[in-house]
Amino acid sequence: MFAAKNKRVAKFKLFENMLDFWIMLLGMIYITVVYKVYRWDTFLNKPSKEYEVTKFFSNWARSTDKFSDHVFLLIIDFTYVIKALV
Repeated sequence: MFAAKNKRVAKFKLFENMLDFWIMLLGMIYITVVYKVYRWDTFLNKPSKEYEVTKFFSNWARSTDKFSDHVFLLIIDFTYVIKALV
């Protein structure tokens, strides 16, 4: 869209463009995980704060047994560092 508005040719195969897409994709995946997995059964129901906290923590603890979210966030951070250097 930026290229079309500024009458430029879109360059989809540039490393920077692919890196921006990768950052956007990882961010969207993480936001989806937070709202779908961690906040399961607390987002739309409007429970009490005590229930919401215990449910969020139990959902987080159960889901991070399979894959650590710290690793995922480190991948995103490493991608931002690459973006800053490029």
